[in-house]
Amino acid sequence: RLDLESSPPLEVIARSFVKSPPADENLPRTLRLLAGYPSAEVDRAAIDAFEAVLALPSPPAWTRDAMALLLERLHVPDAESRLSGLTRIATRAEIQRARGIWRNALRQLAPIPERLAAEPAHDDSSNQVPLLQ
Repeated sequence: RLDLESSPPLEVIARSFVKSPPADENLPRTLRLLAGYPSAEVDRAAIDAFEAVLALPSPPAWTRDAMALLLERLHVPDAESRLSGLTRIATRAEIQRARGIWRNALRQLAPIPERLAAEPAHDDSSNQVPLLQ
């Protein structure tokens, strides 16, 4: 259980997340922590990290949770219903379905939502997130 009094402020967690977004089991944990913290930089970092995970030949067991949290964070309509029936992302069919859900969600967000476009991107242009691939 998280002790909020001894935990760093969300701003500090967000800065750390943006600087080095985790592509491991810390991704869904951090997304939960930052769920109420609006930040285009966090959104971009989360997208980068999640896409790296989803591109793995065999995504880890927590991938569905991370996807649900990220879709919710990005205000994708019907985020949870899009994932219904997708309990894990283990088989080739489930991986393909998850990737399709992700692509469709990103298409639905195009053009980039105002809140994602409002904040400047990282100085390093190679770290830009292509929302549509």
